[in-house]
Amino acid sequence: MPTEAVDTTLAESAEFFVRIKGEPIHLAKRPWLRRIYDSEMMDLDARSYSTIRRDPRPRRATLLVTGRQTEKCGWELDKVMMVGGQWAMLKDVQVGDEVLGLSLDGPWLESARVTWKSERLLRRGRRIQTRMGNDLRVGENHPIREWEQWVEASAVCVGDRIAAVRHTPFPGATREMDPDELTLLAFLIADGHLHPNQASFTKQAGSPVDLEAQDVFRRMGITPHIVDDPGRTRSYRFRVGSEPRVYRLLEQAGLLGKLSAEKFVPSEVFQLPYDQLALFLNRLWACGGSVKRTHPTQYDFVYSSISERLVLDVQSLLWRFGIPTSRRSYKPEVYRETEKSHHLLRIETQEGVFQFLTEIGALGKSENVPV
Repeated sequence: MPTEAVDTTLAESAEFFVRIKGEPIHLAKRPWLRRIYDSEMMDLDARSYSTIRRDPRPRRATLLVTGRQTEKCGWELDKVMMVGGQWAMLKDVQVGDEVLGLSLDGPWLESARVTWKSERLLRRGRRIQTRMGNDLRVGENHPIREWEQWVEASAVCVGDRIAAVRHTPFPGATREMDPDELTLLAFLIADGHLHPNQASFTKQAGSPVDLEAQDVFRRMGITPHIVDDPGRTRSYRFRVGSEPRVYRLLEQAGLLGKLSAEKFVPSEVFQLPYDQLALFLNRLWACGGSVKRTHPTQYDFVYSSISERLVLDVQSLLWRFGIPTSRRSYKPEVYRETEKSHHLLRIETQEGVFQFLTEIGALGKSENVPV
């Protein structure tokens, strides 16, 4: 029987012979995946690669060469958790970055290094929202973890139960901060005005937070201008340029001149040990959070901010302590004609409440709440 020679690439040949569920694979129609033999052996681990390089014999045992991959495809503005616990937009993640994701073997997180990133593509997708406030926008074939299996996003239905993060691995502390600077940083993030030339912090006069702020200013050698108003609030104002410690603190944190909607937890905080993370969250929650017991067995612990990034960062830090949370956003009347929204972070489960009260707390708010 006569045959005709056809020029073809290794990738095209492999895709013709390899079958998945009885059908040939056509990766040329899936530009979000790497082609077979498109890795030039670089997807192998360093030891195997070096061994092959030293071995002059033909690689007859090598049938296919491709990186392990799944059809992960997300919206470029969605957030991805980096290995340190911070969030980054998907479009900003680069090859070589380390990210956190669900393990293929179970509902727990593990880190992985990004080895490849496709060009910007447009394809059909799904938007999945959960009761806990998670919002996913992914391609139809993106893997989603249910109770005992992985399914494609297109197969997820309303009412299905999918995996959600409750605890993130701690990469280990790499630095420490002066406790007074850490406290001041938390106060300024939660209730501060961070103008490039003048910073201020306002709280109810005589409150535990107010008294703590006075002690911090005294120990740091800061002399703010104090303004008391008839509403029993006290404002501490200081020119950033005349207070080098405050200026250096805000500049190094990247917060100098940030508006309320632009605030975030600095990267240095994510590198702190547990005791300092607890101190930071305690002081932050004392200013921007609420701690209420609404029933003998019911609690309402909520942190609120108009900065979505700040709320996500606080959620990530709480996960370090194994504290489950839920998020929701709403637009109060005052923001009705603007792009601003109010973002709420609520601690879930009695175990989460117990963990918060025993390991973190909130100055002036949690001391009398029974565990």
